[in-house]
Amino acid sequence: MKVFFPGWPLAMYRELMVHVSQLTGVRATVVLRTEPCFDYTLDQVANLDLEVNVGAEVQRLAQILQGYARKFPEIPAVLEDRALNLLDLTALSGLLAQAQRPAPRP
Repeated sequence: MKVFFPGWPLAMYRELMVHVSQLTGVRATVVLRTEPCFDYTLDQVANLDLEVNVGAEVQRLAQILQGYARKFPEIPAVLEDRALNLLDLTALSGLLAQAQRPAPRP
C-alpha cells in the first residue's frame, strides 16, 4: 500500500515510518523518487510503502495515520493514487484491513 503526502519533508516520512514500524505486522519503507534530474520544485519522496500483514494492528495504524493528518491538515493524503481522508477513521481502517496479506515466512 502506497501512501503519499504532497509537500511533506523527508524527515516527516522517516518519523512516520519509524512510528508505524513499531506495530505488530506492519512494515514501512520510505521510497525516494528516482528521476535522473533533481528538481527542487518536486517532492523528493515518491511514497511511504506500507506492508500490512494479517494480524496487524490495523486500528492502531489507522489512529497513527490520522494523528499525522491532524498535525498537517493542509496537506492531503494520497493512497494508491486516490485522495484519502485520513480523518475518516472507519473508512481508513477498512482500507487497511483490505490491504492485509499473509505474513512472510521466516
